Amino acid sequence: MIQNYLKIAIRNLVKNKGYAFINIFGLATGIACCILILLFVRHEWQHDSFHEKGDRIYRLVMQQKGSDGNIYRNTLFPDNTAEALVDAFPSVVHASGYIQARIRIYHETESYRARIGEVDADFLKMFTYPLIAGDPATALSQPDNIVISKSFAEKMFGETKNDYAAIIGKVVSLRGNETKDYIITAVMEDVPLLSSFRFEVLIPLEHYNFYGVSNNWAGAKTVYLEVEPGADLSAIDAAMPSFLETLLGEKFRNSERLTGLGEMTDVLKLTLQPLSDIYLNNEIATHYHDSGNAFASYVLAIIAFLVLVIACINFTTLSIGKSSRRALEVGMRKALGAVRTQVMAQFWGEALLLSLISMVLGFLLAKLALPMFNNLAEKQLSLGLLEGGDVFLLLFGMMLLTGLIAGSYPALVLSRFQPTSVFKGEVGLGKPNRLTRTLVVFQYTLSIALMIVTALMSQQLTYMLGKDLGYNHEQLVLVFTPDQTHNERLKTQLLQHEQVISAGASDRSFTSGWQTRGIKNDAGEWLSIRQIRIDPDYLAALEISLLEGRNFSYERPADIKNSVIVNETFVKTLGWDKPIGQQLKDLQWGEEGASPTVIGVAKDFHIDKLHKKIQPLMMHMNPDQHGLYCLFVRIKPDNISGTMDFIKTAWEGIAPDLPFAGRFLDENLQGQYREEQRWRKIVGYAAIFAIMISCLGLLGLAALDVARRTKEIGIRKVLGASAGNLVRLLSKDFLILLLVANVIAWPVAYYAITFWLQEFEYRIEPGWTIFAGAGLLAVLIAFLTVGFHAVRAALANPIRSLRYE
Repeated sequence: MIQNYLKIAIRNLVKNKGYAFINIFGLATGIACCILILLFVRHEWQHDSFHEKGDRIYRLVMQQKGSDGNIYRNTLFPDNTAEALVDAFPSVVHASGYIQARIRIYHETESYRARIGEVDADFLKMFTYPLIAGDPATALSQPDNIVISKSFAEKMFGETKNDYAAIIGKVVSLRGNETKDYIITAVMEDVPLLSSFRFEVLIPLEHYNFYGVSNNWAGAKTVYLEVEPGADLSAIDAAMPSFLETLLGEKFRNSERLTGLGEMTDVLKLTLQPLSDIYLNNEIATHYHDSGNAFASYVLAIIAFLVLVIACINFTTLSIGKSSRRALEVGMRKALGAVRTQVMAQFWGEALLLSLISMVLGFLLAKLALPMFNNLAEKQLSLGLLEGGDVFLLLFGMMLLTGLIAGSYPALVLSRFQPTSVFKGEVGLGKPNRLTRTLVVFQYTLSIALMIVTALMSQQLTYMLGKDLGYNHEQLVLVFTPDQTHNERLKTQLLQHEQVISAGASDRSFTSGWQTRGIKNDAGEWLSIRQIRIDPDYLAALEISLLEGRNFSYERPADIKNSVIVNETFVKTLGWDKPIGQQLKDLQWGEEGASPTVIGVAKDFHIDKLHKKIQPLMMHMNPDQHGLYCLFVRIKPDNISGTMDFIKTAWEGIAPDLPFAGRFLDENLQGQYREEQRWRKIVGYAAIFAIMISCLGLLGLAALDVARRTKEIGIRKVLGASAGNLVRLLSKDFLILLLVANVIAWPVAYYAITFWLQEFEYRIEPGWTIFAGAGLLAVLIAFLTVGFHAVRAALANPIRSLRYE
């Protein structure tokens, strides 16, 4: 019997090639989308799951009450935290701090820039990073030990022929503020893609001062701990207040800004965050650790599901459209003794066969699209992530569910036909009904909504990239220097070139790092303000306007430590009418504790992404606060490539051992919105797939509708109907459905885009033109799709139409 069902199913597919293609290609596209999204979601949710002790590893988190009453979570702690945890809690087996940096590593004549992880000796005992050569118990036991990855070993030492033990004992040097030699004690496997730690080299954490220190008040290290099996976490949590007092009590009491917020137990609290929660939890500030986005995973899964639903709707609507042609078959089978369950099995079998073919084709499409998807998602996914029995069951279940849903209507409805009703022509199917209209409207509602959201995302991105930021970022080259000495030497050389207009230095770029200080207003409330260190040429190089007062000057020694320039928002926040000459009395400043004086007010400019409001900003020259690491060079617009070559040559003369780290500031600014650009592309591709699949379905429905009305078309032509009249007649019903879909899609899209735009303090207002344009575009595409069949039917010979059976 099964063989008979299979033969009939194959004959139907061969007989109706166009119908089969639309269903198979539509389902395959939907399944391919689901497979790619499944890869992404599985990759995101399996981060750090390979660690054998992962269920017993936690990250230490500090909750801090801010001056605004909000709770902020941070993960940076003092030097001795890991050791203190092991001493204070018997159930803590191991603990390690972690800092990540980029350092150039040298061996003889070779040098490569590498990601380094600075860790305590317990790190390799806690986390599963297997060693190919060396002993994890002693690999980082000495200050001059270093562990390198397999790939870095091959890059640094060439072909090893798997003899990694031969590398043990070799000496490499790391150059930060000075040069230090290390002895290779182990070679480890490359860090897996599913690791949130990204490093190629491990060194002892005690050297972190050598490679740069965070300016966070509590410390610079993230801290991870491993508890013994069955440990009572509630007991650890109960003892945290006393541990916090020992760890940070003195620092807390020395900070007037913190003590002004209340008692230590009210302001600070320590908690433990499971390792499995770290990657997808964006509520906690992440340092030195890759992070994902749980919300993005959910949204992507929903988009993939909607594309698959649209493909299933195509199957169902086409099945309904073809029902009149299958009705006679059902009647004949029942007249010859077939029961309803056999007819249902036939229709569901055909649907499952289509689903199976679509699944195979979907895998092929997913494999072809994977490189593009990896580029879009900025991941390195592979179909190997789908290995495993659970994934096989999920894919099999998806295929089975797709087939059952897609074939449900013909199986349940057509199988009810009574032979007598069929032979009398009383079944009344095959023409548009309420269900098919509803499904078409639903399809196009989703498609139009996705088109609108994509267009508005593009408009927001265009707005952000084109908004006046308060400074001129065009023809501005940003060069990162290792220290202030290199910065000043490079600046001196560049200013001698005729193509260089100006150059100014700062301790940070607009896209990296921040530093805040606390200051009291007239009401005695502590306020958080941003601060950056600049030189006197900074404002001119960026063309930032001064509204009041003057700029810094090298000729005024008092400007170095006793003067500041603030922005407009600073003045408004403090409520000053006359800011020039105001002293920041509650601001502890340098070794002498002097109170700096405001000498100028700059026009507001954006130092953050447009997600945030402009904050109170203080600019200073105080060397006690930070070094000058970023050089902003304004160049002339002609001969840009020649000027860039000069800048690189000047750099090589000053720092021949260091790679040139310069690029146009515009590139950095655009990189801030990489996530938004990625989302625009993802939703855009989803909209393209959705509208493409919907049009395929509409193409099939139009073909069936034309076939059903062939005689009517012939009679109308004989009676004098023009081709235009016939096209309008055949297109009218579909266009009405699309208008209804627009009416529903517009508020859906408005709600979705409004929710997304809430992330931005500076944003567009969704205009009606985008909604109307997307709706008209969808109607035009659908009209062309339906019109193809309508025009062909209208131009056909009416004699052939009247002979049609």
